[in-house]
Amino acid sequence: TLSVGAGVLDVNLAKFALKNSIKDFEFFSGIPGTIGGAIKMNAGCYGSQTADNLKKVLVINEFGKIKYLSKDELELRYRSSNLKDELIILKADFNYKYTTKSEIIEKINYIKLKRQNTQPIKEKTSGSTFKNPPGEFAAALIEKAGCKGMKNGGASVSTIHSNFIINNGEATALDIENLGKKIIK
Repeated sequence: TLSVGAGVLDVNLAKFALKNSIKDFEFFSGIPGTIGGAIKMNAGCYGSQTADNLKKVLVINEFGKIKYLSKDELELRYRSSNLKDELIILKADFNYKYTTKSEIIEKINYIKLKRQNTQPIKEKTSGSTFKNPPGEFAAALIEKAGCKGMKNGGASVSTIHSNFIINNGEATALDIENLGKKIIK
């Protein structure tokens, strides 16, 4: 079992896994945020997701009671879980397997190249904004709605990948929120 603190950055888990020849954590190399957040939303990309290797999580409730929840209890689905907002994840236990560093590097490089070619990775974003509806891609729907490049204050919809909202340097949280509302409308 690999125990990881909830505050560990996703990318740092990917680096640790590479350093120790642990496979199937490569997808974390391109996901912004922490392991706690990745569990809450079952973060993933390119065919992998947090639930794949997750065994259990240690949580604390608003009364200070600490307990383990199994992966099954979390009911992890596409970009969601049933984890209640009152619970704070303290750590996660993952199952893991070893492989060669070259295999891990190959996967990480594939993910990196794919992101470089299709996403605004050099811009200030928080990653993909909207979940894909069943059988659809949010980016395609945003483009069809004519929102690619749309602006609101200091925020804009990426012209590279329309499911990314960019902070053009001076966007407020309200700018980003209102742009999201315009896209939904």
